[in-house]
Formats: sequence, C-alpha cells, structure tokens
Amino acid sequence: MWYPAFLMAAVILYYLATLPVIKGYIGEVIVRIYLKTLNPKKYRVLNNVYFPAYSGLYMQIDHMVICKGCVIIIETKNYNGIIEGDWRSKNWTIRRKNSTLSVYNPMRQNSYHVRMLLENKIVPDSTRVYSVVCLGVFAKPDTNGKMPVVTPQKLLCCIKRIVGENGESADSGSLTSGIEKLIIRGRSIGREHIKRLRSRKRRIREGICPRCGGRLYYRNSLRGRIAICTNYPWCKYRNKTQS
Repeated sequence: MWYPAFLMAAVILYYLATLPVIKGYIGEVIVRIYLKTLNPKKYRVLNNVYFPAYSGLYMQIDHMVICKGCVIIIETKNYNGIIEGDWRSKNWTIRRKNSTLSVYNPMRQNSYHVRMLLENKIVPDSTRVYSVVCLGVFAKPDTNGKMPVVTPQKLLCCIKRIVGENGESADSGSLTSGIEKLIIRGRSIGREHIKRLRSRKRRIREGICPRCGGRLYYRNSLRGRIAICTNYPWCKYRNKTQS
C-alpha cells in the first residue's frame, strides 16, 4: 500500500528539484559546502549578500571570498551539460542529450557586480577584485572569457591559484569589516530587490534612463541596437541589448 505514496513523493521531489529557484538554491548550497573548507584564518566567506548599486537599486552577490588585499566574486549557476559561450555573448548555450537551452551570460552579470563594487567604493581601489563563475557539478564548460568558469569540484583550486600558493596570511580585518558595514540587511530584502529590478526594466521600456532619469535615444551598431542616455558623458548608461 505504501508503494504508490512513495512513488508520488518521488515524483513531487523530482519536480521541485527541477524548478529554477530550487535548482539555483541547491547549486548555492553545494558551493557553500566547498567554501566552508577554506582556512578561516586566511579567508572570510560571505554568502548571499546585498549591496547598493545605483538609483536605489540593489545587487545580489552569491558568494564573496575576502583575503588580504584580494576579493573574489563568485556567481553560481547550477547549469549542467555542455556550456558554450564567451564573455561578449549576451546568451550562452546549454547542450544536453535531447535538448538545447539558451541562458543569460553569467560573465556579464558578474562584471556588473565588480563594476558596482568599485564605483560605489564598497571595495577600495587598491584591492584586487576577481570574478569566477561556478557552474553545476556535472557541467562541462566550453567558454572563452576574462574570468574562470569552473565546477564546484575545481573551485577551491581556482581560488588558491588566484590568491597564490603562498598568498597572504591572515586578513588584517579592515577590509572585511569595511565591506560588511555596507551590506544591506533585512528579511524582505530579496523581495524588495526583485521589485526594484522590475521597476528598472519598466523604465527602460518607457525610454527612461534607470540611472539618472534622463531620456534614452537609440542608434544602430554592428552589434545591434544600442540605448544611450541623453545625459552622456555625465551619465554613461548604455544598453547594448536594447531592442
């Protein structure tokens, strides 16, 4: 009598595990487990943190590894299969046995995070900032770009290679404490982040610059249509993917 119930429960669990939100959360948990093995005297790890971006927007960083004079930003995407793309592309391609899927380029997303950290003085100019994209356990990345793309199994080796085999010893504490002071906290911060992102997209559709509120004008280029703020060069907003 218990077999139908067990089968039903298995089907429900499998369905939940394939949902993008649950799948992404599982990927972040896996990366957290690996990052916990780093030496706490040498590395400080921050998970799922929010910082100010621009025009009242937030940015959400999956993982941040801090050591003396160095910050590593890790964007986690629980993608599995053959991952193809480069840093210039808007989208990457995921190839599996019976399917092909197009996803947003995580290198572009992480580059934005690094730029906002520096522009908003969250990380001092003297600090080296590196980006890493971490995919799923069964991913086979075939990518070209300015930042490493690894699986969780190779993440620790990647971090140690960036810092250096004989990297700095314990963090002085000033860099970590300065960054932690600027973290935006709150129970509803996730919902507020999504709400503000939707508002930003709506403003872009209406032809309003999401940074300064100026009007956008459009021009064609070899790479497609580009939206540029009329307040340039004071406001340097430009959207290369604007249709």
